[in-house]
Amino acid sequence: MKRVLALTTFFLMIFFSISLAESATLTIFTESGATVKIDDEIAGIVKDGHITVKIQSGMHTISVSKPGYKTETVELDVHEETKVKIELKPLGELEIKSSPPSRVEINGEFYGITPISVKLPEGKYRVSIHCDGYVPVERTIEIEGFKTLVLDEKLVKLGSFKLKTIPPKAKVEIDGKFVGITPLSTSLEPGEYTIRITHPETFEKVLKVKMGDEPKELTLRLEYFGMLNIHGDPEGAKITLDGELSCLSPCELKKLKLGMHRLVVEKEGYEKQQVRIQILRGKNEYEYSLRRIMCDLSIESSPSVAMVSVDGKFSGFTPLATKLAYGYHRIYVKKDEYEWEWDGKIDGNKKFFVDFSEDSTLKLSSDQDGTFVLLSGKPVPLPTTLNLKKGVYSLTFVHKDYGKRLRHFILEAGRIHEYTVNMVGEAFLNAVTLPSLSDIQVMGEEKPIDLGNSPLIMEKINVNYETVKLIWKNRTKVLKIKPKDGTVLLVNEDLKGNVELHITTFPSGVSIYLNDSYVGDTPL
Repeated sequence: MKRVLALTTFFLMIFFSISLAESATLTIFTESGATVKIDDEIAGIVKDGHITVKIQSGMHTISVSKPGYKTETVELDVHEETKVKIELKPLGELEIKSSPPSRVEINGEFYGITPISVKLPEGKYRVSIHCDGYVPVERTIEIEGFKTLVLDEKLVKLGSFKLKTIPPKAKVEIDGKFVGITPLSTSLEPGEYTIRITHPETFEKVLKVKMGDEPKELTLRLEYFGMLNIHGDPEGAKITLDGELSCLSPCELKKLKLGMHRLVVEKEGYEKQQVRIQILRGKNEYEYSLRRIMCDLSIESSPSVAMVSVDGKFSGFTPLATKLAYGYHRIYVKKDEYEWEWDGKIDGNKKFFVDFSEDSTLKLSSDQDGTFVLLSGKPVPLPTTLNLKKGVYSLTFVHKDYGKRLRHFILEAGRIHEYTVNMVGEAFLNAVTLPSLSDIQVMGEEKPIDLGNSPLIMEKINVNYETVKLIWKNRTKVLKIKPKDGTVLLVNEDLKGNVELHITTFPSGVSIYLNDSYVGDTPL
């Protein structure tokens, strides 16, 4: 007996110690008069804004409720002395009526069918009222505590709209929004709508529809179109359909009305082709073949029996009569040591008479793109070939970045002269040395340029060169120069003695300075 009593006392002491170790104090601050439940058991009524209870440490479910307020439930880890504030939100009442009776959703959650009365905590809500066949109503409301808000909505009936098309399976957009494929059945609220109908084989159709609450049904016949693929020889021909330039071949014309159309195919140098073509539903094809325009070419020369080549191919001897295709060609005529050349466009019958005792050819080019030569005041782009009589000519070259440059030419009869202008500026150097065969270099800001060995006659140099360097074996002389555009510089140098400088300019009368001192006018 004593042993049983001792064991009982021992276990009671352990249980009492554990209970003391696990107990905690919980203080809840909330509305006075609220009922507090802990783990679904009533713990008491709140007085003076708070309640304090002793409970076992650990997780508990705390529920606070009061008439007119939304019940709040929280999960709380209670230990030692725990304090928590649980704020109750006053409830307001929302009454919703509608005609006809409708489904009600509040913040996306279904609440029932009107008429309906709902108690909600104060705050903002999104209310949706729906009924099949009617325009849905969306409202944003604000509930105030202890107050009643009434919504009484009369829903607008939707109009039934049906659309059929021939052919079917057309896409339908209403006010820019895709709604389906024909045949289409939908509902629309009263108002005016823009309906766009598209089909891959027909023209787009756009119409205005005014809807009420009465059903509306439409059947539309869409207009088919055709496509035309155009190709042939030569490519790059201009394609004109019904008087409007459409494309360059090869190309495809889309969305053409069915029926007869006027088609014109043309390209420079070819005979124009005009046809009437029928466009059928779907894909159509037209292949053309244009004939080259042929021009009569007649070439005579004095003396005669001169060899003629066209575009690098032998064509015969003068007098020559042949045909050339419309377009650009190069004609070359040669008799013994005499020669003549023409470059240009044959756009009709052409006759040439070459007098080797009078006629000369000047082929012009430039180191700078965008250079022109003025002929009778009109700019002609370089490169170009001029056919002139023998004689002396002064030609002006122009460039937007370098301005104008004047050059002079002496053209011999029966000769082809070639000249490349440097618009940066250029002069001409005549250099004679004793002994001859001396190396001659010119230098500017860049590395030296080797011109060759003396003597040099009318060697073209840039105006930015500053010195001439003469080299013979181990002897070197450097001469300062200031070339100006269009001038001729003469250097006569004895590498064993003094330098003799001859300067000739065209035109003459140019003032010459040496080391900034005036020494005279050209020729000097």
